[in-house]
Amino acid sequence: MVEDLLYRLKVPSKDVWFVQNTLENFDGLALLTKAQVGKDFCIMEVITNTDFDELLFKVFSALKEEIGDLCLDGPCS
Repeated sequence: MVEDLLYRLKVPSKDVWFVQNTLENFDGLALLTKAQVGKDFCIMEVITNTDFDELLFKVFSALKEEIGDLCLDGPCS
């Protein structure tokens, strides 16, 4: 049975659009919601499900190589 998962993603402000486009352009991989925008970082909720969890971590790892300050916490309750 597929379950929804919620993560928190911390992205440097200058990289928000790049990260958002990358994650949302993988059809069905993730939905980014509820952003808290700060001066240096943006914190967004990332919704995915157990079917895409492994792929999300692969994409995140590739993004992290390009953006060292990227941080993914979760799954959150």
